[in-house]
Amino acid sequence: MDRKRWLTMLYREANLFIEHHEEAGATLRPEDLEELEDELDAQLAEVLRTCDHLEDLIKHSVLRAPPQELWQAEEEWQGVLINVATACLRNDVKGVICKILSGELPRVASHTLHD
Repeated sequence: MDRKRWLTMLYREANLFIEHHEEAGATLRPEDLEELEDELDAQLAEVLRTCDHLEDLIKHSVLRAPPQELWQAEEEWQGVLINVATACLRNDVKGVICKILSGELPRVASHTLHD
């Protein structure tokens, strides 16, 4: 996955998350994201299942210091890779959601954003 595809994917997932919450009539605020992290994780699980190279999620991520507990199962490298990629993806999508909600980035219909 190149950087352009990665950015498009982040932007699409962020807009999709916002769309789903606004369909329910709720107004989403950046401070609500912590409470909704389980829902975001469920949405991002599909991205992780379809991602061919988890390393790309880590390579392009703005998260430079994943939490130490993600490295505790060092003998099981695949588990470490999944945990770190998940943390990076969650961090990056949450960042884009916050920028959209604060008006720094425009909202775009998620179905118009393709890889």
